[in-house]
Amino acid sequence: MISSKKYVDETLKKYQIQGKFMDKLIVTPPFYRDVDTSKGFVTVGEINRLYIDIIRTSIALKDSDIFSMNLKHDLMYKMQNLILDVMDY
Repeated sequence: MISSKKYVDETLKKYQIQGKFMDKLIVTPPFYRDVDTSKGFVTVGEINRLYIDIIRTSIALKDSDIFSMNLKHDLMYKMQNLILDVMDY
C-alpha cells in the first residue's frame, strides 16, 4: 500500500501541478442566499461572510507572492478552512 504523502507527491509530479488544486470556487448566486429582515433591516447570512473572507484571503495570498511574506502557509491554512466551512454550510 502506498502512503498518502507519496501518492500526493507522485500525482503532483505526474501532472506537473505546482501545489495548487483549485483556482476557482463555485458560489451560490446572491438571490439563493439567506437574507434576514426580522429586525426591520436587511442583514446577510453567514455564507456571505465566508465568501468575503475567501476573497480577502485570496488577495492576501496573491500579495504574499509579490512581497515574499512569511505568512503564506498560514494564509493557505486559513483558505483551506474557509473552503471547508463553505462546503459544510
